[in-house]
Amino acid sequence: MTYRVVVFGEGGVGKTAVTIRFCMENFVDVYDPTIEDSYRKAVSVDDQECVLEIIDTAGQEDYSALREQWIKDGHAFLVVFSVQELSTFMNVNKFCQHIERIKKPGECPIIIVGNKADIPERQREVKYEAALSYAKSKGFEYIEVSAKNNVNIQRTFHQIIRELRRKQSKNEKHSGKFCC
Repeated sequence: MTYRVVVFGEGGVGKTAVTIRFCMENFVDVYDPTIEDSYRKAVSVDDQECVLEIIDTAGQEDYSALREQWIKDGHAFLVVFSVQELSTFMNVNKFCQHIERIKKPGECPIIIVGNKADIPERQREVKYEAALSYAKSKGFEYIEVSAKNNVNIQRTFHQIIRELRRKQSKNEKHSGKFCC
């Protein structure tokens, strides 16, 4: 089974760093704005094989016209923000609403991802509790990660696969179709 996961978020939050850390197991700290990159990785989760196709998207507003196609093509979504920048968290809802305008609410898994969790507490602008509360209010999971230190990166991608499988199993029982 191949699953397409789309990574959204503002520019500079570390979408590419998170994706490359998972796919290639190294950290890229040079920020080079992405328009769109695609990665494939074979993964075993809970003793079941699958292939992840990860679409690393542009965070810049200039490319918002492409978002609709990315959403239509996506099976699941990671919405990334930087815990160091409140403005990136404030825009998470914009991405989630855009996804839910094209996909039915609850149709496809969304995980909110707080990146740069390795920074000192005094440099955080977004507290864990605030992000968790927002995610829960929307029915999403929240995971904090550090692409730099490789904290919770694998867990995040494995969790989105588990959620996809859960939705797929539920939908197949009811309609015989894949969830997204």
